[in-house]
Amino acid sequence: MSAPKIVLVANPQASGPIGLSLLNSLLNAGLPVTVLTRQSKTQHTLTPRAQVLHVDYNSLTSLQAAHSNHDILINALPPRDLNFHLRFIDAPLAAGIKRLLPSKFGPDTTNPLASKLPVYASKIAV
Repeated sequence: MSAPKIVLVANPQASGPIGLSLLNSLLNAGLPVTVLTRQSKTQHTLTPRAQVLHVDYNSLTSLQAAHSNHDILINALPPRDLNFHLRFIDAPLAAGIKRLLPSKFGPDTTNPLASKLPVYASKIAV
């Protein structure tokens, strides 16, 4: 059985503390990783062991194409924009990805008191 092909999406270009930690752990485990990133003026240099794809985060078609031929999506984006998170559910599912690991860092949103806080609304929706 071959290793699963992983798509990682994290800001900015998986060079922040969470994305970089995930990327290094996955690569050190010998897993093939593709990092999705938006085209920007600031380009971060990643390890040559990871493939980098520049995609349009606002385009379901662009995201779906980027997810094709992969098995797992790991979403480490911050919870700022609910629409981004929903696209990172719809696109990989349309591309046939079977495992989605959504961004859900922070407090327990299943707690009835926490789930009422507006700051967690996008996490609960995802």
